[in-house]
Amino acid sequence: MYLKWCKELKISFGHPLKEEDFILISRTNGKPISPNSLNYAVNIVADNQNLKKITVYGLRHTHATILISKRIPDKVIADRLGNTPPMINDIYIHTFE
Repeated sequence: MYLKWCKELKISFGHPLKEEDFILISRTNGKPISPNSLNYAVNIVADNQNLKKITVYGLRHTHATILISKRIPDKVIADRLGNTPPMINDIYIHTFE
């Protein structure tokens, strides 16, 4: 459903379709959302819900750590995050040492 929305939105703005664009795009112009905008949005939610603030990168790290703790294969995690299994082990496995 989200991928279909992305394609329709990009076409409506006359943007060419590129696979890497389908992460998070702006509904106002069909272009990728900046990391600063994402962090701002996450901070608003954190403030409204009295949660500890975290960056989008921190959410990614938390997500990977949870998957590792659930013993999800590193290949699956790597595919999900756009990394390689060795990168997953180098970057995230230290959490469990």
